[in-house]
Amino acid sequence: MKNKNLLFPLALIAMSFSLESQAQISITQSNFPRPASFIDSFQFTNQAGIKSPTEGADQVWDYSSLKSSSLFVNQFLDASTNTNFANSLNYTSEDLSFQGLPVPSDRYEAIDKDGWYYLGRSIQDVIYSLATITGDANDSLHFIENNDKFDGRINLLKFPMTYGDNWSESRNEFMNFELTVSGFGINKTPGFDKKHVTDVRKVVGYGKLTIPNADGSASLPMDALLIKSTQTIIDSFYLGGAPAPKPIMDAFGLTQGSSSTTSFYIFYKADYGFPVLNVNLDENNNTTGAAYRTKASEPTSSVNSFTLTASTTYPNPIEAGQLLNIQIQSPLNTATISIYSIEGRLVSTQNNINGNAGNFQMEIPKNLAQGLYMIQMEDNMGNPISKGKLLVK
Repeated sequence: MKNKNLLFPLALIAMSFSLESQAQISITQSNFPRPASFIDSFQFTNQAGIKSPTEGADQVWDYSSLKSSSLFVNQFLDASTNTNFANSLNYTSEDLSFQGLPVPSDRYEAIDKDGWYYLGRSIQDVIYSLATITGDANDSLHFIENNDKFDGRINLLKFPMTYGDNWSESRNEFMNFELTVSGFGINKTPGFDKKHVTDVRKVVGYGKLTIPNADGSASLPMDALLIKSTQTIIDSFYLGGAPAPKPIMDAFGLTQGSSSTTSFYIFYKADYGFPVLNVNLDENNNTTGAAYRTKASEPTSSVNSFTLTASTTYPNPIEAGQLLNIQIQSPLNTATISIYSIEGRLVSTQNNINGNAGNFQMEIPKNLAQGLYMIQMEDNMGNPISKGKLLVK
């Protein structure tokens, strides 16, 4: 005869194993360490065959075969004393684009008991000639310096957050300008571009995630949550207090109320205050690239330890084909210098440039189009040394 006294404890043991295998991951404000000042770096790759992550519980995601195409470095600075963006944690440079025209700005973020979110943006003053569009050298588009504290809030993360959570939120963003087009009788007429942003975020999976280590080897599996974000942006353009007239819209190739939608997956882990891995999707849900932080696989640190060196770049602005001088406060003798578009696309790299006590020179490619670029210097180990903006005129 079976011993009935054993059935109950055996059932408890079986239940405990079942609960352990289905244990979920939770991210809260206390286990999402986001400092005020730090240097962040991530690897980007657009290699073929990147797979879209599977959704659901108890998944195994292996992205250890990703091969880096480029390294990006961003500097975040403490914004706690900025009265224009009360309650902000920090800010970082973020260049916007208006019909291919770069608009320098700083993006502010904040974090509280309810979540992590972007608070607003400080837009810098910049003027562009419209002579190539209108044929009149006096015509211009002037983006006006202003502080845009977003109307509405989109949480990148909700606290607490676990598998099955979802939220849909929206905000309005404004970029002010003055437009002069003599052919339309417009002279420094004020206007603005309004972006209505809606973001639907769903925690669609949890499980074990593997990414490359800094040396290219596979990391140990990490407990991770998977979010899918679908973002829709509707653009509206106003001039002189009313919707911009169609002839002006047509001249700039704009459509009133145009809508665009993008989607991507983001992996997060507890005790690491950054996305671990992003997988970008196109309009057909095909993968187009991935970004990952090798620092996430290290056991103790949530911030990257790179230190950027002060540098001077001249001439700046510069013309394509000219010689660029970069002077850094370091005895570095050889370096790699890369130029990126404001969208993050690598447009030029020159390896093993010889310097003399921190003085480097490189020729700007003759076919480089006018516009704003990011320029980044790395040492022979691939560590970022300096980063800055370069305007090609």
